[in-house]
Amino acid sequence: EAEALFVRARAVYLEVNAEGAVLRCDAALAEIARSRGDLERAITLGEAIVAAHRKAGNLYRLARETVSLGFVHATAGHLAKARALFDEGGHTYIEAHDREGEAYRLINLAETDLRLGHLEGIADGLKRGRQVHVEINHAAGVVEADGALAHLAWYEGRFADAEKAYEGAYAEASAVNEASLLAEIALDRASLAFERRSVAESSPFADAETAVAAVQELRFL
Repeated sequence: EAEALFVRARAVYLEVNAEGAVLRCDAALAEIARSRGDLERAITLGEAIVAAHRKAGNLYRLARETVSLGFVHATAGHLAKARALFDEGGHTYIEAHDREGEAYRLINLAETDLRLGHLEGIADGLKRGRQVHVEINHAAGVVEADGALAHLAWYEGRFADAEKAYEGAYAEASAVNEASLLAEIALDRASLAFERRSVAESSPFADAETAVAAVQELRFL
């Protein structure tokens, strides 16, 4: 089992005082806890990891783990806390001169604001984040921004715009080697089709089934 292997590896790294490797094991254990729904443990581990990286002064790892902790809080429904962590981690990415992290800050904040129902500035933030991803040639980031723009259109009741945007995002995601991202877009696309009662068009549902099955297969590799 993956968790047992990481626990054993962590013990070995502790013995040889390999602090960086210990923290990588802790990050893996936090992700396992999150995937199992043990969010309290994932948050406890995440907070310890962030504190350790803050003490060590590694800006990139501090930024990454701060944002990861934000996603755990978002999963737990702690949206205000998640937003604060996305903002903090994003600013640390900027301090570390990481443009990908800078772009994701804008997207993460916009997606969280959408979940909070705070619509002002969301489209602008998503478009700005998307533009940075275009400039650094990061296709997955462009797809995520386009998927979020489609979701915004859906939330605002612009159903035709949302359907068109989801079709474009799905085509883009199909060309990117990111199974989980493709599954996310495919599920949202199918959910919109169901809400719109477009059940006669079966392709969104079949595409979602295929994409989700691919993600499930990866978990067993």
